[in-house]
Amino acid sequence: MTHVAPSYVAPAPATRAQGPHPDPAPQPPDAHAASVTRILVHPCAGASDAAVAALVRRAVRIARRAGARLTFADVLPEVPALVQRLLPEGVHVPELLREERRRRLDALARHARRAKVAVELVLLEGSPAVALVREVLRDGHDLLMLPTGAAAVGALGVQLVRKAPCPVLLIPAPADGAGARRRPRILAAIDVSDAPPAGDAPDVASPRTPAQTAGAALARRILDAAAALAALEGGELHVLHAWTAYGEGMLRGRAFGGISAADVQRYVDGMEAHAATALGAAVAHLHRVLTPERVHLVKGEPGDVIPALVRAASADTLVVGTVARSGLAGLLVGNTAERLVEAPPCDVLVVKPAGFSTTVRPDDELARGQTMRPAARAVPVLVASLAT
Repeated sequence: MTHVAPSYVAPAPATRAQGPHPDPAPQPPDAHAASVTRILVHPCAGASDAAVAALVRRAVRIARRAGARLTFADVLPEVPALVQRLLPEGVHVPELLREERRRRLDALARHARRAKVAVELVLLEGSPAVALVREVLRDGHDLLMLPTGAAAVGALGVQLVRKAPCPVLLIPAPADGAGARRRPRILAAIDVSDAPPAGDAPDVASPRTPAQTAGAALARRILDAAAALAALEGGELHVLHAWTAYGEGMLRGRAFGGISAADVQRYVDGMEAHAATALGAAVAHLHRVLTPERVHLVKGEPGDVIPALVRAASADTLVVGTVARSGLAGLLVGNTAERLVEAPPCDVLVVKPAGFSTTVRPDDELARGQTMRPAARAVPVLVASLAT
């Protein structure tokens, strides 16, 4: 692992960390943190009690420190017609289910009320992913939080990462034996592979192609979100870029004549130097909160490197970004991000690129009279204001 100096100037030859370094002082919340004013929390019915409890604790902590309002939302499943027909007259299953879910939400919200956080309870109908995205659109939520871990819950997380227009924070059950640490650790995983070579432009932070521009913008959004979260929670910020030398294995296998081992090594060293320069440029604006030993340049595929560094650094939250594909913006995410959502190594915050557009259409209330089929609607059936 290589540590990179956070500077726009090409860093000196990278070295490994040489022992402990003092922590930078926690920073106050910045404009990004302060902009979190409305948080939607979905305590999935299929999640474990431990994951839901961790979800509520994290949601309350963020809301209290940001001065945000929490909305606890559940989605009522459709009751098969046969169930109602076979039960005695007077037993109305949908009403019983609604009351059971309302009581569950109310119990989960007690912690927030004790912390003097403004709370709402909302019950929705329809497809869970669509209903939750429409609630985000309807109420302008800045953040969507839900537990993960079980297969069905993980699948919902992937759908929401694909469709939700706001950042999504997924909370797994705490690992056995995990203890509270003095300061949480936030790891931002970015990709600066598309940064132009330093010699081709006066400043490596000034990309030239649309792909380079989009990549740099997404990296900046990930970094700013991670820095804001670290500031909000008094945490320790880390940054990671996983790099590879394209075709290294083929070149070392002498697939092409006339290439010596020294030539291949110079090529690999050049790729590493480019990655170090690009990473240093990307994190330069964070020099007040980010020390060199917390800027990690690691050789390997992101899908392997990221979970490994999460474990090595004992990260509490991993911040990654989605990738908007041309013509399919809002529908697909990168394979690495999706794998991390399905089996999160820790809490995972997924940030959307600028211009992300959800494929979910707003309901008829938001569309101001636009007609939609009832089966496609997700309407709130209960809203109880619990502001303290």
